[in-house]
Amino acid sequence: MNEVFKIVFNTRPNQSFHFGNFSYYVETALDDTSNILHSDTLFSSIINLFASIYGEDDTKEVINYFENGNLLVSSGFYELESKGNKIQFYPKPITANLFEVTDVKKLKRIAFVSAGILKNGILPANWFTESCVIIDNEFACTNEEWQTLTNKKSEKFRIYNKQLLTKTKVRKESDDDDSLYTQLNLVFTDNTLSDINTNLFAYIQINDVPEMDINKLRNVIMSLRDEGVGGERNTSGSNFLNVQLEQLAHNMFSGEMYLSLSLTLPVAEDLSNHLYYKIIQRGGRRANIGGRLKYVRMLAEGAIADKIIKGSIVNISPNIDEIILRYGKPFCIPISKAFNPIVNES
Repeated sequence: MNEVFKIVFNTRPNQSFHFGNFSYYVETALDDTSNILHSDTLFSSIINLFASIYGEDDTKEVINYFENGNLLVSSGFYELESKGNKIQFYPKPITANLFEVTDVKKLKRIAFVSAGILKNGILPANWFTESCVIIDNEFACTNEEWQTLTNKKSEKFRIYNKQLLTKTKVRKESDDDDSLYTQLNLVFTDNTLSDINTNLFAYIQINDVPEMDINKLRNVIMSLRDEGVGGERNTSGSNFLNVQLEQLAHNMFSGEMYLSLSLTLPVAEDLSNHLYYKIIQRGGRRANIGGRLKYVRMLAEGAIADKIIKGSIVNISPNIDEIILRYGKPFCIPISKAFNPIVNES
């Protein structure tokens, strides 16, 4: 049995998150935030909560499902919803920046594209025409999709802002460290006046997992409503209004290439199957038992491959008696070969 579910995280207006970015220095680890709930972060949230509810033995079993590919989870992206109509945004294919457009700077600012753009193979040159809508300089969708949500102009619509906060550490009197630090949060804009809600969503694929373990996993995912996701949850208030699981059809997308919706830690044979990708660095923050987590280089969301690859999960703990896993399995969807600039030129 191979099933795909969409995890929908219903957010609150002005809800804030901290999805940390890589930093060499512990002192600046909170100074930046990603605009993506990365798959390794979501995996860690699921596994840590699973362990606290069901214990070590059951958690090891679930980790085995992930390692063997029976379970796959994507990164989390944005969904706009109004009166039952929805627009899902996915990472911009990394190849998009290779196409010719009149304004390269505008194209590079686009980070997410809608399902309509991917399914219809709409290329970047058309994103800045009347057939498409640009939201918040970072999101591109078709005009038809936008009209299902609202007839208002998109120019003043904001999906999120970034807010820099100054905070005080809780410390002992003997601690000489500066107690002040800064934290950059992602704050979802309040669009209730437009009657549009902003949610996060991710995908999870389940293949040949016993029903009893599926039920446990479902319970853990639903419990993320109160637990939240991302870093600094005690100070960012990242718990949700609700969490929903929606089963999806298998033929949502079609195409000859594959778009990665997750961070990927490729094994050696995977790289020959990747056509285009961007490398980012993860890890490095201080571990609980001393030392720093090992650095890993990963393929960012939006990578393009000509076939589904394997990926890996690795232990990044600096200590031989401790396990800290970095999730790097790919979650891919098929897309049109129109997004391959070489094919497009021929």
